[in-house]
Amino acid sequence: MQLLNRVLFAMGLLMLLAAGAFAQDRVIANVPFSFTANNHEFTGGTYSISHLADDLKILAIRNNASNETILVHTFAGDPTGDAKLTFHRYGETYFLVSVSTPDAVHELARSKAENRLRAANPGAETVVAALGQ
Repeated sequence: MQLLNRVLFAMGLLMLLAAGAFAQDRVIANVPFSFTANNHEFTGGTYSISHLADDLKILAIRNNASNETILVHTFAGDPTGDAKLTFHRYGETYFLVSVSTPDAVHELARSKAENRLRAANPGAETVVAALGQ
């Protein structure tokens, strides 16, 4: 019984810490098309994007309707002052390239799937979606 109480306490503490970590610098985006980020496919919809408080290189991307969340590793880019999501489009396939806030740009690594499409179709279109904060 004592072990169960300790485990439940530890799980509750971890949940509180995780909730606090994702609460900082969150932005909201309405994406009208399906897209891929970090080899994960998302449907169009409203997304919350935030970075972990302790590590600005990790972003959490959460679908607000399904609560599906993934973590993606990013690289720092040069801030543009704009709040936006940037995608590469190959035909009807979209890949999330970067998440920009007024203070930072978080660039995602190009996936193998995007590299294959890029090799076959060198002219990717850049599509930008504005963010609400």
